[in-house]
Amino acid sequence: MKANQLYLIIIALLFSIPAFSQDILYLKNGKKDTVSVQEITATSVEYKKYNELEGPLYRLPLSEVLLVQFADGRIEVIKETKPSPEVKEGDVLGPRFVTKKKYEDDPEYIASLGKNIIGINILNTINGNINLFYERITKDGNVGFKFTLNGSILKGENDPNIITYRRRFTMGGDVNFYPSGQGRIKYFIGPALRFGMLSVYDNVYWDGIAKKYYNYPAEFDYLSLFFNNGISVNASSNFNFTFNAAVGMARFRYVNYQAGTQFSRKFNQIDGMIGINLGYRF
Repeated sequence: MKANQLYLIIIALLFSIPAFSQDILYLKNGKKDTVSVQEITATSVEYKKYNELEGPLYRLPLSEVLLVQFADGRIEVIKETKPSPEVKEGDVLGPRFVTKKKYEDDPEYIASLGKNIIGINILNTINGNINLFYERITKDGNVGFKFTLNGSILKGENDPNIITYRRRFTMGGDVNFYPSGQGRIKYFIGPALRFGMLSVYDNVYWDGIAKKYYNYPAEFDYLSLFFNNGISVNASSNFNFTFNAAVGMARFRYVNYQAGTQFSRKFNQIDGMIGINLGYRF
């Protein structure tokens, strides 16, 4: 061992006392740095600057470190090692900034995602509806149970000159399956059920003399079963954005038809829904 290295070890032993509240890195080039050591791996020392404990994480190859003097007085002499595999020939050695990932493969990020989501389907507001929802995610993150409530905010009647529809209210539930759990961008799939009331002006009678249709307002209820799939994006721990599209079959039943009871009937029809949702996750 070189004389200057032995000298550094002796100095560290003399001045190491438990009262120290920080760690000290002694480098082979004769320099030292006051730090907070996070971990010593097989190839490097990972640490934070003592005056930046909330700052970035640094990594220094073991080949540059002589010893570590810990805050409790312990001293660990670093054995001679080959350069870290991450240090290529010709690299400038020194502190290396490590970016801490916060993506779906980061357990800390996944743990920061809340299990409750409340939000609104902004696409439905274009049609004069307010569609609110609440979703509860299971502990393992693989299943979400969602409840939706939709109400119309349109005033006045539908246009009697064309066939127009207005969903007066809708309520229902979804079961969303997340095959790869929770994360920043995840795919989900599952069934959805909806029940609601619909208002419609229907052109059912053509008057050849007057040259016009007679329009009859009608109301009916319906029950729809969908196959739903979509993408969930968690831009942060609290902000959630989802896009979903569903197709299925609906059973309609007229409950009020001014044209007469002979027009009252039940029928099946293909139904669908699209959602662009903004949510708050907690």
